[in-house]
Amino acid sequence: MLYAPDFEKTVFNGHNFEKHLEATYKLEDVSGMERVYRWVAAARMISEKPITGSGPSTFYPEYKRFTVKSFRTYVSDNPEKSTTHNYFLLQLAEQGFPGFLLFVILFGTALVMVENLYHRSHSAQNRRVVLAAGLSLVVIIFHLLLNELVEVDKVGSFFYIAMALLMRAEGWIAEEAVAVNE
Repeated sequence: MLYAPDFEKTVFNGHNFEKHLEATYKLEDVSGMERVYRWVAAARMISEKPITGSGPSTFYPEYKRFTVKSFRTYVSDNPEKSTTHNYFLLQLAEQGFPGFLLFVILFGTALVMVENLYHRSHSAQNRRVVLAAGLSLVVIIFHLLLNELVEVDKVGSFFYIAMALLMRAEGWIAEEAVAVNE
C-alpha cells in the first residue's frame, strides 16, 4: 500500500523525457503505476490458483476482480484489453506453476545451449550466429519483464527464429567437429 499511486498526481509525460524520468522514480508515471496495478492483480490471481492458473487467455476477463482499488489509475479501464505487462507473471496467473516452470526450463535450456555451442565451436562464423541468437534471446527475456512480447508477431517471430538458429547451429558445429577430427 506504500506504493499505491495518487490518482490525481499520476501523469503521462510522453513529450518531456526529463519529467517522464522524474515521474517514474517518484512513482507518479501512469504507465508504471498501471503495471503495478496489474501486477498486484496477477499476484492475487496466482495465490488463488497457483497450480492450474486461471487458464489460457483468461487474464483480461478475470483480473478486474483481483485488483486493489487503491492502485487504480485513470487508464485502468483498459479498453485495449492488455494484460499484465510482465510475461512471467502472466504465465503464472494463466498457466500456474507447471506452465511457468516449463517456460523457464525452455529459456534456461536455450541459454545453456548458447554457452555450450559457443564454446564447442571453432569457427568464428558459427560463434557469431550462436552469439547473435543468444543475445536476441537475452534481450527478449529482459523485455518480457515489462511486456508480454512472445505472443506478439513482431517479437515472437524473433524468439522462434533465435531458437531455430540455435538448433541449426548445433548441426553446423557437429559437422565442424567431424571435419576437425578427420
